[in-house]
Amino acid sequence: MNYKDINTYDYNLDESLIAQVPIKERDHSKLLVVNTKYKSLTDKKFYDIIDILKPCDVLVRNNSKVIPARLFGVKQETKGHIELLLLKQLENADVLEIGCGLSTSLKSKWIFKRVIANSQIPTIIDADGLNILSQTKIKKYPKILILTPHLKEASRLLKKPLSKIICNQEESAKEISKKFNCTTVLKSHKTIVCSKDLGIYV
Repeated sequence: MNYKDINTYDYNLDESLIAQVPIKERDHSKLLVVNTKYKSLTDKKFYDIIDILKPCDVLVRNNSKVIPARLFGVKQETKGHIELLLLKQLENADVLEIGCGLSTSLKSKWIFKRVIANSQIPTIIDADGLNILSQTKIKKYPKILILTPHLKEASRLLKKPLSKIICNQEESAKEISKKFNCTTVLKSHKTIVCSKDLGIYV
C-alpha cells in the first residue's frame, strides 16, 4: 500500500457492509492488522489480539457508546419531514462525540453549530463533524476539544493539498491544534497526537 498515494484515502464503502448491530460473539469481530515494517495488511479475528500484542505495546481502549439521538418523522397535517436531535442526555454525559453518521446537509450543519456552541464538556469531533468544521466558521469552541482527522480530513481542515499533509504529518497536527485550540489525533498508519500546547506524541 502506498501511503503517499491520494487514492489510498479515497474509496466508496457499500452501506450494506457496515455493521448495524454487534456480532453475537464479540471476540469474533474482524481485526485488521497493519504491519508498517513490511507494509502489509492481514485480516484477523479480535481474539487473535493476544498473539499480536508484544511487551511494551500500548493498547488504547475506547469504551464510548453511541445513543440513537437522531429522530426522523413526518407531520400528520402537512406530511412534511422533520428531524430531531436529542440533547437532554448530555447533562449526564462526561464526553460528547459528534460527527459519525451526521452527514453534511444544511440541517446537519445547523445541528453541529448548536451542539458545539452549547457543549460544556470535553468534546470530540470526528468524521462528518470534521467535514462540517472545514466548511463552517465557528465562533466558540468547547474548552476541551479533540479533533480526530485522517490525512484527507486534515487537508480539508487546513485547506492544503493532501500531498503536503502526508509529507509533513507532525507539522500538520501542530497546525490543526493551533488553529482550533485543540488536541489533535492525526490518524494514519503512524498516528500522531498533538496536544493544545503543541507537544507531539507518536
